[in-house]
Amino acid sequence: MGLSLPAAPPDRLLWCMAGAGLGLFLLACGFAVYAVLAGARSFQKSRSERAIQETWTRAILRVLSGEEGPPVLLRLVGKNQASAFSHFLLQFARRLRGPERRVLTTLAAPFLGAVAERLPDPDPEKRARAVYTLGLLAPVRFNEPIRAALDDPSSSVAVTAAFVLLTHRSADDARTVLQRLDRFGTWDTGLLSFLLGQVGAGIAGDLRQILEDRGRGLRARQIAAQSLVRLQDPLAGDCAARVLSNENDPEILSAVLAILKNLGRPEHLESIRAACAAPSFFVRAAALTALGRVGGPGEEAFLRDFFDTPNVWVASHAADALKRIGALTFLRAVASSPHPRAVLARQILEST
Repeated sequence: MGLSLPAAPPDRLLWCMAGAGLGLFLLACGFAVYAVLAGARSFQKSRSERAIQETWTRAILRVLSGEEGPPVLLRLVGKNQASAFSHFLLQFARRLRGPERRVLTTLAAPFLGAVAERLPDPDPEKRARAVYTLGLLAPVRFNEPIRAALDDPSSSVAVTAAFVLLTHRSADDARTVLQRLDRFGTWDTGLLSFLLGQVGAGIAGDLRQILEDRGRGLRARQIAAQSLVRLQDPLAGDCAARVLSNENDPEILSAVLAILKNLGRPEHLESIRAACAAPSFFVRAAALTALGRVGGPGEEAFLRDFFDTPNVWVASHAADALKRIGALTFLRAVASSPHPRAVLARQILEST
């Protein structure tokens, strides 16, 4: 016969269960109250921040319009608000230039020392933010540390430095970026060439030199080619023709043919025709497009041979070039015939 433990009194068991339930209920209530209080504090803080921002906005609009001087706004900035105020000014710095931007620089000056202290921060995101803030609000005062950030171990910091330097539209600043152009291989070439194009003709010679330098990386040379097109550099066509005669890389050939398509002249036609025989079909297509832009009616016989090529991509570019030089009689004759390219001819004729 086994031993059995005495059962707990029913009343005592009920009291224990009730106590545990009450404890859980009170704990849940405590969390709910904490959440409400935290939310209220957050809402109060957010409302307070909005009120400060609105006060600063009213004041800065008066300063920018010339109604008041900078001290009127600076008196409204507390000792612990340097970071918030710098961020506030950035919203205006992205949109303003000229005298208004100089006013922002004056307003930011007392607070940027604290921002500069974050340049050596271990966190790359904080370093990038500091570079961006200083680059927009005090480009002259902090020019050297911003240039130094181009060599930062973090690519995000280096790209930020390059971006703010190029937005200054200074040829000297742009050259410091061009020296390190190979580092920005992952950056969008369209954006980078746009920023370089905004700098102006002062860097055109540097871009041509990069394009012709076979020791530079592929992306750097492609960016240089695109930037020269954006600049509409009158000497870029001659540079592109030289590269076309001495280069084998299909990517570079396509890049310089894009220059010739936009900036080529009749004296470049021989180089363009030679590129039409390149091994790579997309280089041949790019050369035919350039030929259609630079050449004239005298290229019709040459282009007809490529219209009959087995490669549809090349044939379509030849057809477009034929249309551009005015060979409409030939295209209409093909379009109304049983020629294998009749459909292509009709498509080209109907396209705008």
